[in-house]
Amino acid sequence: MKKCICLFLSAFILLASTPIYISAAFIKPETGIGSVSNTAIVYEDDEIVIIESLSVIAQNTNTSIQPFSSNQTKTVSKTHTIKYKNSTIIGTYTLTGSFSYNGKTSSCTSAVCSTTTSNKNWSFTSSIAKKSKNKALGSFTVKSSSNQTISQTLSLTCSKNGAIS
Repeated sequence: MKKCICLFLSAFILLASTPIYISAAFIKPETGIGSVSNTAIVYEDDEIVIIESLSVIAQNTNTSIQPFSSNQTKTVSKTHTIKYKNSTIIGTYTLTGSFSYNGKTSSCTSAVCSTTTSNKNWSFTSSIAKKSKNKALGSFTVKSSSNQTISQTLSLTCSKNGAIS
């Protein structure tokens, strides 16, 4: 009986001290750096659709106990992918905002945009990014060679606790 208990305890200690690796599939997308946490169709007509996606690029979260509020930072991007309904991509517009927050206030520290076109019949005629208080604001206009024009505005807002909407 003692041998069984010793064997059982030895096996238990061996298993308990073995590292366990968790698959990335178990990590919630909204908490993972670089992962897309939200996608939605924001525009649709007879032949074109625009899909919006949100992803966290970088995050500096200070988890130690601080006597005073300490600033934390987060960089987030929102991308509008413009495509034909047959899934051929026309182009993308990406708004990237960097934010600082501390539980009491938040602010947008930078806002930049980038565009890419994948179809020679389309071009961006304007693309803008600006910051305002705790928001990164962006807008773009894309135009086809047949003069079809699509304009969109988008924003990233950071709450005092770092939640992005």
